[in-house]
Amino acid sequence: MVAPAGGSEGVTTPQVHLQLLPTAEPGVLHLRLINTGTSPLAVLWEQSYYVDPQGQRRPAVPASPRAWWRPQDWLPAETPLAAGATLQTTVRPDGPPRYNPLTISRTASGEVTVSAAPRPLLPATGNRPEAGKAYEGQSFRFVLTLRHGREVVAYPFTFRITAVEVERRS
Repeated sequence: MVAPAGGSEGVTTPQVHLQLLPTAEPGVLHLRLINTGTSPLAVLWEQSYYVDPQGQRRPAVPASPRAWWRPQDWLPAETPLAAGATLQTTVRPDGPPRYNPLTISRTASGEVTVSAAPRPLLPATGNRPEAGKAYEGQSFRFVLTLRHGREVVAYPFTFRITAVEVERRS
């Protein structure tokens, strides 16, 4: 993780103590948020997002092992957090990119294909290891947006991609 302004593993302010830890799953983060202030705050999921290495923005959502059966609009607009309370969850990118949703690729013979299928934030498998290795040294961003009373504050984090290993798909 590239250190954010508040420290190498998170941010501490008079209102919050925020920690993010990457998981083994590409783009998935463990989030621990403590409201250290004296008033409630809220996580604004609709304003929290990822930016992948190509600059495409994706919504950030709390991950759930049972998310596959939930309707698409199950996510609350915000998660309130009382003064002194702690929120621990896993966060992942969701849905297609918000900008440039088309994936365009060209083969060596010149064929061009266009797809509207969303690409993963980071590739985890494939039949071209060099494509996955190209992510090494690049970074992705995660922005967690909180509301403190009437003030909305975005907490940006940058993660550098290192030690890329690509599973070969047959």
